[in-house]
Amino acid sequence: MSDPLDICARFLEVEGAAVDRTPGGIEAVVPERIVTALGLPDEFVRLADAPGDGGGFVAAGYGSALLERVAGLATAGVPVARADVLGAAADKAVGARALERFDFLNAAVTSGAEAESKGLDRAWWFRYAIEADERVEGLFVVGTSAQDAPLRGLAEALADPRRLVEPRDPASFPSTAGSLVAAWPVAASESLARLSAPLTTFIRAVGRRHARDRRRIETYYRDLIAEMRRDLARRVLSPEGVARREAKIEATARDRLAKLADLDDKYAVRVSLTLAAVLCLRVPRRSCDLTVRRRSQQFHFPVVYDGFVQDFDPVTCQCCGASTYAVGFCDEALHALCRSCLGRTGGAGRRGCPACAGEQPEEPQARLRREFLTIARREGFPVEGEPAPPSRDSQVGGRPAEAGAAVSRRGRD
Repeated sequence: MSDPLDICARFLEVEGAAVDRTPGGIEAVVPERIVTALGLPDEFVRLADAPGDGGGFVAAGYGSALLERVAGLATAGVPVARADVLGAAADKAVGARALERFDFLNAAVTSGAEAESKGLDRAWWFRYAIEADERVEGLFVVGTSAQDAPLRGLAEALADPRRLVEPRDPASFPSTAGSLVAAWPVAASESLARLSAPLTTFIRAVGRRHARDRRRIETYYRDLIAEMRRDLARRVLSPEGVARREAKIEATARDRLAKLADLDDKYAVRVSLTLAAVLCLRVPRRSCDLTVRRRSQQFHFPVVYDGFVQDFDPVTCQCCGASTYAVGFCDEALHALCRSCLGRTGGAGRRGCPACAGEQPEEPQARLRREFLTIARREGFPVEGEPAPPSRDSQVGGRPAEAGAAVSRRGRD
């Protein structure tokens, strides 16, 4: 789970602040409107978990006024409901299940001590719209676990509402604001993954119509200009007459380019993604401390079984950030790696660990941009400008925010 400083830093970055993470905390240059909204002393601010008397730092740790204001802004305007999940996490021990569910690629693993607990899962409903010469809209739900991991089976679990009840003790229900801010990057990435299929289908259909209309324009102007040049070759004209005809041909060529540009604008694909609602679920969970033996080292590796989706939380690769049930470990720092990143270590974890070399999971904003570009380029739509991640407006459901820049299928002139 993200720490308070990371939550504040991500919020400020989404709001357009320039953020610099330092060993002592965070330094940021904050837009004036956010300075006012958060009650900050100045546009330049220094944040720390628990600042001392000096240094001019603003407290941003758990329980701080700043963290509460950040959480309030990030979730304002979104309907947030709460419910308890009935039942126990599992009807029997989950250690054996963990050994079946996870594939430990380069280590010997045995089950260990287990413990019951409660956790806060979140269901996020997103509304999307994709438009060009036509518009399609839809609504889908994604899930995040109490450990801020993707919860892929949540939509199916929600299909049985008998498992949910109003919180029996609302006063004991955990605070949801901070957890929503911390889990937002995972929810946003999951929402883009869900958007991939309808976006790809839409772009393919737009591409066919765009290619058809482009061929028509190209054929019309190619034939028109060819006929004008043939006519010019047949006639005996004065130099002034030739110049006028050449100018008319050039004007026709410019008109062709203008028509193609209008066509690109007509078929530009724009996507908006808006958070519509959130359901926070207090669910029974069962954790198990697995004992992992890697060469001469031994350590405990906790896994958590979610009682609502009836599955384990996936492990997050410490190099690329992928969610996986196939886990390997490097020798030096015992970083948990997915199969792909483990394959880069030159010997199943023995050397060249990318996480040890400093590679870290991609920032959520960068991942959103990359995935949007991948879809567009795969379908032959070069991107017009940089796509932007959803702003806070997309989080709070106030105004549809651009999930990606407009894209259009440009031909070769």
